[in-house]
Amino acid sequence: MNAKPYPIEIEPVDISAYKVGNTGVPYVTTFDSGTPGPHVMVMALTHGNELCG
Repeated sequence: MNAKPYPIEIEPVDISAYKVGNTGVPYVTTFDSGTPGPHVMVMALTHGNELCG
């Protein structure tokens, strides 16, 4: 098969607005309800500003 590959022309989403956060660690934000209970961690981005799907 000699299929010619098509270029991927997608602009990455600008996530720089989330860099500041509130922990002193770039792109990390924490929320505290002030109420005792279970902890939850949500990670939405694994390898930086990476296009994947």
